[in-house]
Amino acid sequence: VGMAQPRTSPASIPAFLVHLLAACRILAADGAVADLNLRPDLEHSPFLHGVASADPLADRVLIWTRVSDLARVSSLLTWALWGEGQSYDFPLRQGIATVSEAADFTVTVDVDGLKPGTRYSFQFDYAGNRSVLGHTK
Repeated sequence: VGMAQPRTSPASIPAFLVHLLAACRILAADGAVADLNLRPDLEHSPFLHGVASADPLADRVLIWTRVSDLARVSSLLTWALWGEGQSYDFPLRQGIATVSEAADFTVTVDVDGLKPGTRYSFQFDYAGNRSVLGHTK
């Protein structure tokens, strides 16, 4: 008895799921219906993957982005982080990070010196283009 062969190759499954999700609507737990918007955010190019924060500890958090710049204008980006209610003219923390092919053009910054339970906003800048404003706690 032979094993049944899959109808699609494993490589086609992710593409299938992307198309399926793009065509579907998801019903949220509170009954609200949300469309999945899988289109890139061209307004914030080259930050087509957005921004994220992760691994919050009492005094630090990781902030992340990916640069989608086919022209490779620069190998550096800047980042800034502000405390809640703080003027955007004077970041609480800021720095420069390297964008490289070795890291798939992703940047993860370990921002330290933070206060527990405090809300923060952060943003990246690459070649004069700003990402969306991220928020973390």
